[in-house]
Formats: sequence, structure tokens, C-alpha cells
Amino acid sequence: MAFIKRHLMLLSCGLVGFLSIVALAVGILIGDVSAEMRTIESLAQQLKTAGRSPVGEKHLDAAARKGEVITREVAKTDALVKAMNAREPFMTGVFPTPEQDYLRYDFRDAYGPALDALLQTLKAKAPPSEAEIAKMADQLAAQQHQESGRAEFGGGLASPRPDQPWGRPGGDVGGGKAFTGATALEAAAAVQASLVRARGAYCYGSRDSLHVFEQVLSSPPDPVLMWATQLSLWIQQDVVGALARINDAAAAKLAEDRRWVAYLPVKDLVGLAVSDYVFPSQMEGMIVGRDAKGGWAEVNPAQPLATPPPGDAGSVFTGRASGELYDVVHFTVELVVEARSLPIVMDEICAANFFTPLAVAYAEPEVNPAFIGKVYGPDPVIQVVLVYEACFFRELYHPMMPPQVKQSVLDGQPLGVARRAGSRGQGINSPFPG
Repeated sequence: MAFIKRHLMLLSCGLVGFLSIVALAVGILIGDVSAEMRTIESLAQQLKTAGRSPVGEKHLDAAARKGEVITREVAKTDALVKAMNAREPFMTGVFPTPEQDYLRYDFRDAYGPALDALLQTLKAKAPPSEAEIAKMADQLAAQQHQESGRAEFGGGLASPRPDQPWGRPGGDVGGGKAFTGATALEAAAAVQASLVRARGAYCYGSRDSLHVFEQVLSSPPDPVLMWATQLSLWIQQDVVGALARINDAAAAKLAEDRRWVAYLPVKDLVGLAVSDYVFPSQMEGMIVGRDAKGGWAEVNPAQPLATPPPGDAGSVFTGRASGELYDVVHFTVELVVEARSLPIVMDEICAANFFTPLAVAYAEPEVNPAFIGKVYGPDPVIQVVLVYEACFFRELYHPMMPPQVKQSVLDGQPLGVARRAGSRGQGINSPFPG
């Protein structure tokens, strides 16, 4: 205590100094923390108000509008793609499996009329048969008999009209002269029947021109055969619709007396063939359908047509095969068309659906200038085989597939269903080897 009293002043001064030092240090620290807190508070406030600032709102709104536009365009494109690729079965209640067993019989009965509807769309008819020519010969013979054994042929059909200066009706037999004897009568009947048939058609064609499943016409098919039939019918409907549009548009520009096969671009549907589903192949990088110089090769009409279509992803330049998004099918169309109209024909078929041209082969067809059989008209024509690739989007078609078909496709296995492809007349080379 005496010590404290003696040194009270010294101790007081020391305590005051110590407290001053402590206060100074604490003040400095408090100042630093407050500055940091104010900085953090300022940044937080900026973040809160950034979205509401005029500049921030402008950029955010622009980005949002851009995103909305992209979303709408994607949805629009998707809808257009689906609408273009979508097709409906020609019978309801049969896919993926028939709702009732009797529908298999209804499918069989409806298949023939569905094929005939294709020919009606194309306004196609076959050239006159031997029986029809014989019937015409009987009519001409009766006419000759009525005119005392002598008759001029057919009201001007035997000789070219001023606006039809092509061909030689009846050939060396007819030519506008009087017909005598059985041979001349038969020739006159053939010309008459051929011209009557030609003037009633826009195009030549018959069931023999189409891809037909003969077994479906004779017995009720199972679900796999029904699907294969429907698949081929879809493609044929697209192709025939495209060809019909070409001829209908051309006919609309012609005088009524010229609206027949001789004056229209698509003359003859010679044949149609559709492949099985196309899957990845071991044939890598092989481009076919071209000659060694890389151009399309002219082919020999005497050679028979090889089995079309290729049905092999490795044998075509696209290399496209059935996969996650779509299934692939190949098909060929054999036609006689006006030479100048070939680009229009190819383009119209492409536009009918998701079809890609793969190859072309062509030849000069047989033309009978005597107007017997098929009458192709005055303009140059070519016989052509067009090979295409078709895509079917799985999102649209797999829900319709019979379970067995879907499993085969997912496993990469062809359906293996037998069929009869369309007739090929004299035939020309396929643009594919083998």
C-alpha cells in the first residue's frame, strides 16, 4: 500500500498510456472492418439493383426475346418436319395390331382397291390387250361388211392430222389407204385400239407397274406382312402423287384435245420397287451408280435390270441407314418421260417427302411409230430408272409398328417379307452393280 501511495502518480500515468494504446489499436481495427462492411454492402446493393437498371433490363429482355424466337422456330420446324413426314394407314384399327381378327380379311379386301386408286390418281391405263384389239377388229370387219367390203380406216385416224405430224398410223400397212385382207384389218384394229386407249389416259400403267404383295391379295396377312404392305404403299402414294401433279399441271396448260399421254411429260410408269429396311453395312465408302470418270453412265437397253433397289447403306453415297432418329428404305422408279422433263420429275419426287436421289440410269425406249401399242407422242423420250432413299422418323412410325416389326428394326434385322416388284418392260441396267 505504501508502495502504491509513493508511486501512485507513476502508475496512473502508465495506466492511462496503456489504455490509450489499446484504444488506438481497437479504433484502427474497427475502422478497417467498417470500411470492408461498407464495401460489401455497396456491392450487394448494386447486385440488387442491376436487374432493374435500364441497361440491365435492355440486355436481359433482348436475351429473353432471342430465346423465345429460337424456341418458336425450333417448334415450328419440328411441326413442319413431322407434318411432311407423317402418313396415315389406308385402314384404321390394324396397327400396331388388328383390334379384331376380321380386320385382317378387311385389309386383304381393301388392298386391291388401294392399288387401283394409285392408277386412278395417275389417270393411267394399260395399252390395249390382244382381246381388245380382236374386238376392235370385229367392229371394223362389221363396218367393212356394211360398206360392201370396202372401208376407209377410222375417220382420219389412219393418217397424221395437220397438228399431229408424227408417226405412221398402221405403218407400211395402213397409211390412210383402203384396207383389204386379214393382215391389214388386224393392223387397222391395233392402231384404232391403241389410239382410243391413249386418248383416254394421261399415262401408261397397270398393277404390273406397281410394287405388289401378291400374297396379301389372296389371303389375310399377318401383322408383319401388313406393315410391309403399308410401308410400300406409303412410298408409292408419294411417288404417284408427284407424277400426277406434273401431268395435271401440264394438262391444265393444253387445249382439251391434247390432254392425253402423247402430249404430257410423264408417259409411262414402267415399274416401282421398294426395299426392306436399310441397316448399317460392312461396305464402307463405296459410291456406286457412276462410271470410272465419275459421270452417270448411259446403259444398254438390251440388258436386264438388276435387282433394285440396293437396300444397302454401304452401296450408296449417303451411307445413311436406320438409326436412333429415323428408319431408311430405298426405292426405285422406272419411267418413260419427255427427255426435257426429267429434272422436273426428279425434283417433284424429292419434294414429295424426305426422299434423296441416289442414282440415275437411262436408255432410249422402244417407240412404235405405227401407233400400235404405247403412243408416246412427238417429243423425244427417255426410259429412266431413278433410285431414291426414304426416311421415316421413328417418333412418328414406331408407335404404329407391330411389336415384331419394331423389335426386328431395333435389332437391325430386315423383315424378310417376299414381294413382287413392278414390271420392268424391256428393262434397263440398274445403276448399282451386281
